[in-house]
Formats: sequence, structure tokens, C-alpha cells
Amino acid sequence: LLVGDVDFSGYLPQLPFSKEEVNVVREFATRKSLDVISLSGNRATKSAFRSEMPNCVVAHVATHGFFENQATETATRSAGTLAMTPRQLAEIARNPLLQCGLIFAADTALGGSHRLTAEEIATVNLSNCELVTLSACETGRGRPYSGQGVVGLRTCLTAAGVKHLLISLWSV
Repeated sequence: LLVGDVDFSGYLPQLPFSKEEVNVVREFATRKSLDVISLSGNRATKSAFRSEMPNCVVAHVATHGFFENQATETATRSAGTLAMTPRQLAEIARNPLLQCGLIFAADTALGGSHRLTAEEIATVNLSNCELVTLSACETGRGRPYSGQGVVGLRTCLTAAGVKHLLISLWSV
């Protein structure tokens, strides 16, 4: 599964090199005779991603990521489509699985939602997935919790069944 050149429709800046990035990965996969499913432009929604992920063995995702304080800011940015109540914002502050995730194209089936949180990822069966590469900022970060270690995207992807991850602690 390849995700890149996502149409953020002004929600966030476009990632100018993600199209080239997924094209290079696609060429490599084709040379290795791997089947490739691509999600790009306005087809790269969180619904499409969640639908395709359980069937893939390898996924390369080039999109925006978010972590911690960015979650509240990002959740309220999209022209009112993600307006949140104070109670919802308080839930984000308490739940580390809502404080990180990935950004996709607006999903009209979900009221225009762009955000896929770590909590949502954890609910998908990814036991067929051998490798996930997240080419997005700070996807390896998380919040330390006593007795649980660092909780974030890594935690959710491994709990969902992904065997190997390539993630970043920094901006990419």
C-alpha cells in the first residue's frame, strides 16, 4: 500500500516531494513483482486507508503526522468541520492515543475528517502487515505512562499486529 501526494485541500500544506517518494517506492515494488495499491490525491482518505491496511503486507505512508499539543490545534483547524466541544478537547488531553496520528485527505463519508488517531489505528487488524514505513513527522514519539512505557503510534501499530516499523522521532 502506497499513500502519498495527499490532497489536504488547504487544511495543511502539501508535501511537495511525497509524490516522487511514492513513485520511487512503487518502481522498487514493481521490480520485486509486488502488487501495489496507491492512495493519492483526494482518494487518500482515512476510510480508504483503514479499508486497505488489513490486506497489505507492506505499507509506505507519506503524509503529515501529528503529536501531542498539535492534536488540539489540528483538530480545530479545518474550517469548522472538526469543531470540538470542551469535553472532547479534555478527552484528547487525557488520552495519549488521541494525541498522535496521521493526516489524510478530507473524508466526506466521515463529515470531512482529516485525522486518523492512534486510537483508531489500534482498532484495525494489521496482523498481515510485515512492515509499515511512516514518512511523516514525529511518528515515533509518544507520551510516557507509568507501567506502560511510551504510548503513541508505535504502540498502536504493534498492538494492531504490525511486525516491523520504520518511524521518525523528528520532523522529516
